[in-house]
Amino acid sequence: MKKINVAFASINTYQPDRICQQVAGLFEAVGFCPAYGDQVLLKPNLVAPAVLNDLACTHPQFVEGVARWFLDHGCRVLVGDSPASGSCLHAVEILGLNRVVQRLGLGVAPFQKTVPVELACGVTVSICRDVLECHHLVNLPKVKSHALVRVTLAVKNHFGIVKGWRKAMAHQVHGGGDGASFIDILCDLPDAVPHAISLCDGITAMHVTGPMGGIPYDLQLMGCCQSPVALDAALLAVLGVAPDRSPLWCRFDQRGVYGNDLADLYFPLLAPDDFDNQGFVVPNQLDSIRFSLWHVAGSLAKRLKLRLGL
Repeated sequence: MKKINVAFASINTYQPDRICQQVAGLFEAVGFCPAYGDQVLLKPNLVAPAVLNDLACTHPQFVEGVARWFLDHGCRVLVGDSPASGSCLHAVEILGLNRVVQRLGLGVAPFQKTVPVELACGVTVSICRDVLECHHLVNLPKVKSHALVRVTLAVKNHFGIVKGWRKAMAHQVHGGGDGASFIDILCDLPDAVPHAISLCDGITAMHVTGPMGGIPYDLQLMGCCQSPVALDAALLAVLGVAPDRSPLWCRFDQRGVYGNDLADLYFPLLAPDDFDNQGFVVPNQLDSIRFSLWHVAGSLAKRLKLRLGL
């Protein structure tokens, strides 16, 4: 079977022009070429941002650099995500992405209307319609540690295509025991969007804990692949995290998914060993995947409060 191209670039700045230049080389290396006029949906990680340039979120200038590349190639560009708490529009404003949207003339996908989709594991989830109606979903994860799944990378960032409060409900309903049912959902979500490509923000990563509250780690990396499974496998090697410490990697390994093994991958640019991973810290003990009913109620209350303008 043909090996999967995973492209890495070294970059130490969030200057949009530099990011745009790197995007060009990364996309060429993985063979991604959208058609003129295609509608692309940039899906950053906007997990409940509280302050400008929140470390837990994909950097707004990273989003700007990627958007510029698509605009230069004649694409129509939308930005969207469905945070667990609050709305996409609220997150875009708090993070400062609204200025990028206005300056470049981008659209904001509201992520309000949903379509029920049955996943391979048998669970039906409500996926935001904007994701299913674009030509290309451009998955823009932030590289960071995570208290529930140890690291959150390209595969986990697909959870943002599920409507906000329903994510909290999925944690509560499917996160019991060892959380196997919830892990199955995370592993199946990328297959619900076959027209996606992943481009990760690892310029300044976040480690020690997550998905919020961690500390910065100067990784100086951008990574790209048309397979989120392959990109995650390569990133685990970059970060020096043993694959069997990732619940997602273990589930893909059990399923025998191609791209989950480094032997399945080809690195046309930089390789994992070209990056310094000394000192990147992930949680030793993982928290329970299941959310309490109070957590679910809190997520619903925050969204209702924003909708009512309170």
